[in-house]
Amino acid sequence: MGQQAPLERVFQGINAAKMGHLLIGIDAGGTSTDVRLVWHAKEVGTTHGGRITQNKFEGCNLVRDGQAFSRDHMVFCLRQSLEGIAASHVTCVIGMAGAGRRDAAEQLQQSINAAWRDLPEVPPLDVHVTHDAMIALESAYPSTPGAILIVGTGSLLFGRDTTGQEVR
Repeated sequence: MGQQAPLERVFQGINAAKMGHLLIGIDAGGTSTDVRLVWHAKEVGTTHGGRITQNKFEGCNLVRDGQAFSRDHMVFCLRQSLEGIAASHVTCVIGMAGAGRRDAAEQLQQSINAAWRDLPEVPPLDVHVTHDAMIALESAYPSTPGAILIVGTGSLLFGRDTTGQEVR
C-alpha cells in the first residue's frame, strides 16, 4: 500500500460527510487567486457531488503581502464565494504562493480559522494552508512520485521521490 498524500489526509473524514458539506480549493498565486467550490454528498455507499462555482480574485503571496493581508484576503475570498450558498460545513484547502515555510503556513491557517469564527452567520470552517506547489503536485501526481515546474510570477521546481520525501 502506498504512502497517503498530504492533501488526502486533509479530506480523510469527508467520506462520512452529510449533505450540505462544501469543499473549497483555493489557488492563491502572486497574480491571481482562484476559488472553486464543490458539493460533497454520500448516498447509498457512493460519493457524488459537483463543482458549483469558480471565482477569481486578486493575487496573494504570504511572503510579499504578509500574514494580516493574507488572512484578510482569504476571509474576503471565502465570504464572497459563499454568498448565497447554504452549507452546513466547509472544508477548505488553500495553496498559497509564499507559504513554503511550515510555521508561517500554520500561523496563517490558525489566524484564518480564528477570524472566521468571529464572523456572524457563517458555516463552520476547517482551513488547511499549504504552498501552491503542493496543490499543483497533488493534482498532477496524486500519491505518487513526480515533479512539477511552476513558471509564472515566481518560479519553482518541486517534487516528491519514491519515499514520499518532498524536494525543491
